[in-house]
Amino acid sequence: MSNPLQTPQSSSNKGKGKALPVSSESGPPTSTPAPKIPQICWEGNLLFSARTTRLIKWCKENKSAQIRLFSDSTQDVKDAGWKKEVSGVLKKDYFQQLARQIFANDTNHELKTYSQSHPHLFMSQINRRVQDLHKKYNEVNSKLGQTGEGMSYEDVVTDPSKSNII
Repeated sequence: MSNPLQTPQSSSNKGKGKALPVSSESGPPTSTPAPKIPQICWEGNLLFSARTTRLIKWCKENKSAQIRLFSDSTQDVKDAGWKKEVSGVLKKDYFQQLARQIFANDTNHELKTYSQSHPHLFMSQINRRVQDLHKKYNEVNSKLGQTGEGMSYEDVVTDPSKSNII
């Protein structure tokens, strides 16, 4: 009696294929799925805003990372008067460092734990936040460039018509 699950083979291919291991278990092998992190809130209250503050603080302390994460091109670096730095560090590595730093002392236990054990899970949400901050920064710069180029921070804050820009 022939096995109904066997595929027909031509006589010239007989014996040339590799044998597949036979499993006593039914179905495909299972692997542990990566944990799913909860949605990260960045704004709305002091707790959430503190995450953004930690992100910005880390970037200020890590100038190479800041340039890599926020700059569109090397022209941005040149325009800002910074020297060009060649970094062998990938953006994904910076995002993982950021995850560890931002959530190391977070009050959300899940975020705190996963940021240390699975920092790669945070890359897309941190990237979205960086892109959002970059966009907001460019919008403010555009407004200031049109209305107050050369103004200091104090000039902008003390002027009621411009204080809402920052």
